[in-house]
Amino acid sequence: MSSGYCTREELASHFGVSPHTVGGWIRRGNVFPMGTVVKMGQTYRFKLKEIEQYFMEQAFITAPKVPEEGAPEQLELPLEMPEEAATSPFDADEDV
Repeated sequence: MSSGYCTREELASHFGVSPHTVGGWIRRGNVFPMGTVVKMGQTYRFKLKEIEQYFMEQAFITAPKVPEEGAPEQLELPLEMPEEAATSPFDADEDV
């Protein structure tokens, strides 16, 4: 990986996925930014640093927002079931 490129196996190991998953990303064709994947015959080489940076930027864009300080807290729901909801029509002793 001294050339700045890595194999599919190295990329998979870096991101904690299987090489098969990386192959799926390649087939989808829209996961990696332009210029970060090079096909050499039957194999692919990846620019790990650029891909990692791209994924980090995407995660930052799509990450859920953290509530701001002073924002209203979420309502707490009661843990007990109301008495009228505690009975079910299936609890009746009628024979069907």
